[in-house]
Amino acid sequence: MKRRFRILPLVLLVVFSFMLTACGSQNKTQTIVGKWKSSDGKESVYEFREDKSGTMTLNGTVSKDFTYTVEGDKLKITTEVLKQKQENECTYTLEDGKLTIKDNLGSVTYNKES
Repeated sequence: MKRRFRILPLVLLVVFSFMLTACGSQNKTQTIVGKWKSSDGKESVYEFREDKSGTMTLNGTVSKDFTYTVEGDKLKITTEVLKQKQENECTYTLEDGKLTIKDNLGSVTYNKES
């Protein structure tokens, strides 16, 4: 039981970190689908699949599955933590192979890997 309570804060921290960096506007010739690696040195990676599912990974070790929707320049990422859905809505832009996700705490730019 104690181990569960030690891991829970770490899981929540990772999920919230990803959610805070996950939001932007879409150029009609570009798509969010693909794998995106952060350019801020924190080694966070988002993979957006065509079926509106994805995976976020932090430091290559901790990953979390999510679903997403895109409407205009709004990106909504939904994860599940302890059987409760957590939604984060933000804005995004796609320009020159870079995805910038912005929320009320700031923005993070990702470079497309594949």
